[in-house]
Amino acid sequence: MKKAFTLAETLITIGIIGVIAAITIPLLIQKYQEKVTVVMLKKHYSMMQQAYQTAINEKGSPGDWVLKSSDNIEENILYHLKPYIKIIKDCENKKGCWGIKYSLNGNRYEDIDKYSNYYKAILADGSIIAVKVNDSEFSDDVHRWAEYMIDLNGDKGPNVLGKDVFNFMFTKTKVKPYGQDSYGFDDGWCSSISPNKPSVGCAAWVLQNENMDYLHCNDLSLNSKTSCK
Repeated sequence: MKKAFTLAETLITIGIIGVIAAITIPLLIQKYQEKVTVVMLKKHYSMMQQAYQTAINEKGSPGDWVLKSSDNIEENILYHLKPYIKIIKDCENKKGCWGIKYSLNGNRYEDIDKYSNYYKAILADGSIIAVKVNDSEFSDDVHRWAEYMIDLNGDKGPNVLGKDVFNFMFTKTKVKPYGQDSYGFDDGWCSSISPNKPSVGCAAWVLQNENMDYLHCNDLSLNSKTSCK
């Protein structure tokens, strides 16, 4: 006698394989995309850190750059960094570069495009940056004298803070990610369950722990529990 699978057994097997694939493939794609985002953010951070250090070496202390919160683009820190980064579209303080963004909690984030004190530009890698100077002095390396947001993949989705949009600040000598000294991760500034806190504090987590597990569990801590496992 020749042994073989019946048609019913074959269909059942195919059905089981299909169910398993439907469950696992989206998870694999999601994990892959998160790894890509981690790499992109690290690359961007390195580029901006290098550009800022080069500008300081050539121009002197940022405290002497005549920076302040205003509609004058020459008083924005991005104006001084332009020679050191590759920009393919310079929107300056006008509309047209920065679209609507959302927080991890589903709330719509403020419409930065309408504010003329933000300097906006599209970089050569397709990312979009929006930079604002605050009205305090560059007195140390803790306080944020200027801050910026970067959308790593431009207008492509999901356009969500903590997924493809991340926040940083300029101190006296360096670029620092939000989530450490300002908008601390452990204070709920990178969470989908904080109704009144937009997820602006995720960059420090991604750069330090090289994962985006805060998208999958809510009991993490920046320096103690650093993954969902």
